[in-house]
Amino acid sequence: MGLAMLFGCMFVSLALPTSVFFISVASSAKLVILMFGAAFVWLLAALATSVVWIAVVPLKESNWFALIFAVIFQEAFRYGYWKLLKKAEKGLNILGDDGKGAMSQSKLAMVAGLGFGTMSTVMQINQILEEAAGPGSLPAPGCTQHSIYLIASITIACFGALNVLWSVIMHHGLDSGNRINMWIPPATHFMASMLTLNNADGGPCTGTLVPLFMILVGLSGYTWKLLGLHVKA
Repeated sequence: MGLAMLFGCMFVSLALPTSVFFISVASSAKLVILMFGAAFVWLLAALATSVVWIAVVPLKESNWFALIFAVIFQEAFRYGYWKLLKKAEKGLNILGDDGKGAMSQSKLAMVAGLGFGTMSTVMQINQILEEAAGPGSLPAPGCTQHSIYLIASITIACFGALNVLWSVIMHHGLDSGNRINMWIPPATHFMASMLTLNNADGGPCTGTLVPLFMILVGLSGYTWKLLGLHVKA
């Protein structure tokens, strides 16, 4: 069960970021650099959250406390990375073999979100994979017929995808001055994060996964419409 569970959890959680990376990012050195830059910024947000978590000793055991500051710092650093990209925009536009390396803002936003999502996924799935490699399995408290490692991997995969959507929506809102799009990512990020507390309390898995998928599907449709995408016939 160990190796099967380990590879299953790894494929579930890392399939999306890996696919998007090789399809849309790997061919451009500039995009790879921007993606890893975004991943580093996510680590800085995690570091800031850890400092607050360690400093406020009375609430260290409260999951909701850590989640609130994690969301605040991640969204603040997401905004900060957008500011950094705007300041470096002219320089980035000449990073091409022909001196014409300009690309759409939506693609830059997608790459930034992919960096956030990939690092989020890697940091969260690391401990899951270590435990899942063991000889046994552990049932999820809210749905004992399923492994807790599988449920955790699906949840982590959702947040990886959501990070891409959050960055695209926020960057679009900041570029266009649309306040609604600026605040949709923090609001839905809080909602999605608070849903995970249901798992900590032993609630049903559907109480977390179903609303989480609804947020993911809703934001996917909204982002699709926001960017004016169309299905090619």
